[in-house]
Amino acid sequence: MTILLVEQYVDFVKKYADTFAVMNRGRFVAQGAVSGLDAQNH
Repeated sequence: MTILLVEQYVDFVKKYADTFAVMNRGRFVAQGAVSGLDAQNH
């Protein structure tokens, strides 16, 4: 099952997601496994 979650708080995303994608002005600027997500860099 795929669910699209739009959220700005990294801690919340880390709790519920397996993968992430970061968009800036309509373009993907980062994506990958949530385990590699760092609030300071994204």
